[in-house]
Parts: sequence; C-alpha cells; structure tokens
Amino acid sequence: MRENYYFGSARELSNNSGRITDSYVPLDFVLDSKEVISYERLIDRVYDSNVRGIVFLGDFGSGKSMTLREIFLSSFQRFKAGYSARFPIHLNLVDHFGQRSPAEALIRHCEQIGFASANGLIGAWRAGFCDLLLDGFDELYTTKFVLSVKNMRKAKSDSLELVRRFVKDTPVGSRVFMAGRSSYFGASTSDLRNALALSEDFTISDISNFSPEQVERYLANHNLHQSLPDWLPRRPLLLGYLISRHVFDKLALNNFQDAANGWDYLLDQVAAREADQSPAGLRDPVAVRRFLERLAWEARGSQSGRGPLSIEILRRTFSDVFGFEMNAESELFVYRLCGLASSSSDPEAREFFDLDFCDACASANVARYATSPFENSNLIKLRGRHQLGELGVRMCCRDIQRAVVGERLFRASFEHCINNSGDSLLLFDLIQVFSMVFGGKVPPVTIRECDIDALVVTAQSDLSQVFFDECVIDQLYVEEEEVGQKAPRLRSCLVTSLIGRANRDALPPGMIDAATEVISFADTYDTNAQILRSGLPVEMALLITVLRKLFVQRGRGRRENAFYRGIEPQHRSTVKSILEIIVSSGLASPAPGASGVVYLPNYSRSHEVFSLLASPLEARSDLTRAVKDL
Repeated sequence: MRENYYFGSARELSNNSGRITDSYVPLDFVLDSKEVISYERLIDRVYDSNVRGIVFLGDFGSGKSMTLREIFLSSFQRFKAGYSARFPIHLNLVDHFGQRSPAEALIRHCEQIGFASANGLIGAWRAGFCDLLLDGFDELYTTKFVLSVKNMRKAKSDSLELVRRFVKDTPVGSRVFMAGRSSYFGASTSDLRNALALSEDFTISDISNFSPEQVERYLANHNLHQSLPDWLPRRPLLLGYLISRHVFDKLALNNFQDAANGWDYLLDQVAAREADQSPAGLRDPVAVRRFLERLAWEARGSQSGRGPLSIEILRRTFSDVFGFEMNAESELFVYRLCGLASSSSDPEAREFFDLDFCDACASANVARYATSPFENSNLIKLRGRHQLGELGVRMCCRDIQRAVVGERLFRASFEHCINNSGDSLLLFDLIQVFSMVFGGKVPPVTIRECDIDALVVTAQSDLSQVFFDECVIDQLYVEEEEVGQKAPRLRSCLVTSLIGRANRDALPPGMIDAATEVISFADTYDTNAQILRSGLPVEMALLITVLRKLFVQRGRGRRENAFYRGIEPQHRSTVKSILEIIVSSGLASPAPGASGVVYLPNYSRSHEVFSLLASPLEARSDLTRAVKDL
C-alpha cells in the first residue's frame, strides 16, 4: 500500500510516477569525522548498536529520498520475514506543512496512502513497534509569512516543531531516520542537533556523490558503457534524468574540459533536439534555449530555486519568447520539454529537475542584462530569491568576456538597475561577476532584504562600498588573508554561519554592525594550522591543507596565492609542486582570473578526496605516492 505513494522527491523518471523501477545503487556517506562509510555499513551500524537514528544531509537530487525509500523497503522485508518486530513508517514532511502534532500527521498520512486504521498506526508507533522515516524537514519552512529578518530564525525553528516532537515521543529502541538539505542549517552540527532535538546517539551524515565505481554501475544498469566528463556532477537524479531523456546517446560531452563550455554545449544540444522534435513555429533551437533561460529566471523567484512554475507563468513566458499564445499543441511541447518535470504541488505546473541545469540556464539572463541593460530592462522586474550559483557565475563571466564587455559598460548596468529600482539579487549577481571579471573596487551598491546562499569575502575584491541591509546570509566566508577595509558592510542582517573567523572581534572593523546577528562562527582556517602542527610528514600535511582549501572550504575556486598563506617560506616550493601533482591527477584545473590563476576543484572526485582526508596515513594512491616522493 505505502509503496504506491510518493517517497519524497523520488520518481520514476520516464513518467514521473511514484512506482519506481530503477534499482538503488548504494551510496557512500561522509560522517562528522570525515570518515567515508558505505550504505551497508552505515545501516548495520544503526541496527547493531545503540544509535537511535540517522540524519541524511544533501542537496536536491543527491539521493536522499531514494535512500530513505531503500531503507523503508528493506525494513519492511525484514519485518515480513520475521527478522524484526518493528515495521517502517515513511512520511513526506512536505505533506504536513503547518502540523505540530505527530498524531495529526499520522492521521493525514493514513488518509493519503489509503490506510484505514489510523488509530492502530498511532498506537503501534507509541508502543515502539515502528521505525520512523521523515523525508524533507527543510520543506516545512517557508519565507512566505516571515515579515522581517528578526523573526526569520524563530520561524525556521518553529517550522520544525513536528520533527522535534516525533524525535522526543518516539520510544527508545525505535529508530528515526530523516533527511533534508545540508544548507538548511549552519556549518555547526550543534545547530542541527538543537533545532531537531537530537541527542548524541543520532548519527549525522552527508550524502556523497556517486564514486567512479558507482557511476559505472549506475550507467551499466541502463546499458550505458561510457565515461563522463569531470565537470558533470555525479548526482543520481541528474544522471538518471539525462539517461531517461537519452541525452547521453550521441553527445560528445567529453570534448569539453571545463564546466562553463560543457554546460553551454549541453544546453545547445538539448535545445536543438527539442526543436527538431517540435511542431512548426517551435523549431528554432535558439528560441527553445531562450525559453528555458527565461523560465529559469522565473524559477529563481521560487523558494526552491527550481519552481514550481505555474501555468500562467508558462503561458506568459511562452508568448514573450515565441511571439504567439500557447495552444494545445504547444502546451504539449512545454510539458515534455527536457529540463522540466511535473510538480507534486500542482499538476499543471512545471519545475526544473536540477539546480545546476537551472543555474546554467539562468546565467544567460544576467549576461544579457550586463551587456544590454536597456534592451533587457524587463529582467529587473522579477524579485529573485536565489543568486546565481558557482556554475552560473562562471558561465556568465565567460559570456561577458566573449562579448568583450568593458568595465564602463558593466558599471552602466549597475547604475541602470539601481536607478530603476531593480532586483537586489540581480545586483548581487552583477557584483559576483564584476569581481571575477574585472577585480578592483565594486561600484557603490546597497543590497536590501535578500536571501543570500553564500557570500565570499576575499582580499582580491574590494567590496568596501557594498552594503547589505536586512539580508539573510546562510553562509558568510571570510578568507584567511587580511581583508581590511575591502570588506562589505552588513547592517541589521542575519548570518546563519560565519566561516573563517572565530568571533566578531576577529572581523575587519565595521564589517558588521551591532544589529547584525551571527548564529555560529566556524574558524575552519585555524584547522589548517593545526594540521601543519599535527606530526604528519610535512608533504602529507601540506597535501591535506591544500585539499581542504579546495574541497572543504567554500568559494569559487581558490586563487593560487591562497595556498601559500600560513605556510613557512621553506615549504612554499613544496606547495607549488603539490598543486602541479593535483592538477596532473585531475583533481583540480587552473583557470585565469582577474587577479591571477584560480584553481577549480573537480567535485566529481570528492569521494576519494574525503577518503584521503579521513585517513591520510592509510591512503594508497598515485597522488599520495607522488607527494611522498617530493
């Protein structure tokens, strides 16, 4: 009965139903200790110990829902076979928005799956005959009714009351598994434990992307035997969707070594294929891609950053791009368009299936506005809620450099946006791109009342004339170099996690005012100094420090001079050699930037990097052998 209802965001990608035929490829998980552990070992550890449960953290499409579904199915089989006295209950928390009582949530759950005995289910849960699976704790929160930055923290906490009561009221001996986005809380796991009322006997785990072996196995399950380019993320949902749309059949993705050019080619080919299969009037691939790009711009105004896009938005955008009203034939084109999926909240709506796909599409709008602000003034009317991601910024930079946009014209786009009461998040996107393309001092800008996923402050970009007023910043990264007077100014903001400084006193003077609240500080850069004093062989300690800066510390890559900070002069030549080895091994790639070479991590290899970080002395690879030989 339960298997006929949706398991979170997990879907049969060919028809978007809840009946999934795709077999689960067991993922690996990264614990707080940075230990990488397999799915099988993690589940065994839960059932064979006093662990009360697991919290799975990961981005959208990382496999959280499929993992909880697999736990549900295997637990149910254990119960049916008589190996366990407890049976599983799986709730999609998005179905229980606004509920605070576990009993009420279980009653609604029974109604949705068609189970008649709600009271019996409640009684079994209270008696300890159930294991609980809660999918999507981050979907219980919405900013729709949040009136100011000051009450946002309280609203976020209040939204999790149902989860906390489930945790507190579930009898000892029963297990509780839950999943949600890793960015929902700050960098500190203590914030997560407090918000969800988790005791120390709960295990917190980040879901790792597919390892190379898991990718090979997943592709083989679909009769595909090919390598994937390093720039393509190894997220299960992304790969599964592209396979279901036959994207890998004829595309030469491996011809591109960097993400910006690779995604540009992928979007071009997707648009060309869709245009080729479309009715008359919709066969222009440039217009098809423009339609996807405009929809991505609309999607950034949604809470998820992917949609849903209502039928009204679809029709309006279609008319703007193609020049005629959407009819029954063109509606079919929209509903089957590659890149979009149906929405569980509205059968007529559509949403982007992947954040990187959406980010790649949205980037073109910022580039168009920066190049021709007057001709693209319609773009400033939408109030966005999600900034361009790392991929989107790099694609936008590439487009602007190709168009040979000078600094004077780019500054004009700032002025146009400000003078026309433009979207503050568009201004923030322009700041990110300006810093990367031109460097130097960013023009005077005030960003008001924005939700910002990540703000990175470095000495290479002068943000001294940039003010953030009443903004919510999930993660603020202050790099280890002396930023000084180049730091931006935060006024009456809420920062979930500030990374790179241990406290307010360590920040540049005047960077944050007294009305700005910082929930947690994480002085991760001090950890690098501890590694260098750890007693490890010098070459291995330097390797770990470099890899941490590339893969653990957030930022849009790392400038070369950042790797030498905090390093004794006699060891700097070794760091340079380590960087060369890392590049030759494919773990990172150098890219030119406004302030010198930037090293970009290859996240498709993050699985082996975290394994090395967890056990550096036990690591055996060509990389570690080459470093030890220095």
